Amino acid sequence: MFLYPLMLQAYRGLPFQPWIRGAINGIEPEEMARLLGLSGTFRRGVASHVLLHARLQKKRSLRQQDIRQSMREAGFSKSLIVSNVAGLRKIVERLDWSPRASMWSRYSNQHSYSPGEYQKKIDFVRRATAQRQWQLVWDLGGNDGTFSGVAAEHSDTVVLMDSDALTIEHAYRQLRENQSQRILPLCVDLSDPSPARGWRGAERKSLEQRGLPDLVIALALVHHLVIGANIRLSEFIDWLVDLNAAVLVEFVTREDELVRELLRNREDQFSDYDLDRFEALVQTRFSVIERMSLKGGQRMIYFLARLPQLGRRFG
Repeated sequence: MFLYPLMLQAYRGLPFQPWIRGAINGIEPEEMARLLGLSGTFRRGVASHVLLHARLQKKRSLRQQDIRQSMREAGFSKSLIVSNVAGLRKIVERLDWSPRASMWSRYSNQHSYSPGEYQKKIDFVRRATAQRQWQLVWDLGGNDGTFSGVAAEHSDTVVLMDSDALTIEHAYRQLRENQSQRILPLCVDLSDPSPARGWRGAERKSLEQRGLPDLVIALALVHHLVIGANIRLSEFIDWLVDLNAAVLVEFVTREDELVRELLRNREDQFSDYDLDRFEALVQTRFSVIERMSLKGGQRMIYFLARLPQLGRRFG
């Protein structure tokens, strides 16, 4: 449940999240042995915790055996368990995953804002988040956590979500180094988040069931969901309404180079992706507290309060 996913990421460079999502009890020893292959045999901890475990499990499945009695006869004691845990801790501490880069892991140094425009964006977020103390903030597509850090100045807890695992890894390491306790980085694909899992969907909760935010930050995200993930603009706005939270959202227009890049090699079937359409949808569901133009109008950022008369689906 805990060791194999880390080994898979460190030794094979494979993301473990789909495996955990696909099997609620984790990766089986025989599966792990096949995933690591012959070259993985000589990696630290594989022989004892994967190969031997897989062999013993296979033998047990071929015959009926009283496992508890066998363990007592073999002298299996608390001291052996403690020793085993200590060995596992050493293995985990020495595991490392250090890929050079991903598509978004260098965003903080390669975004399309000038230093002055980027500072304006930070100041806008700081003004909005300073208006009250927030209990739970979601920073969606939050990348390196810059704006999570701003929000954390006036929040009890900020959940930083991004679909890029390396970006989240970098954010986690930086937060650990800074001993930050208010920001939780999670690898989440918002277009396909983990559902409720297990018996009757109650053993693992869905994203919304884990706790609804009172502030949502969605900066430079909408175009990725609408154009990149084929989600209708109106459905995204409806989802924000259902969360029953204040919203900080940025709309990147078609004139921006990042949107042009997304549309470069695909047929443009996104007639609803338009600033006027976005504002029309927003104004029927939220009150606009503040808005600001960035990059000469290519981007617009809004601080929104949800209209109180609208119904709520979650919670």
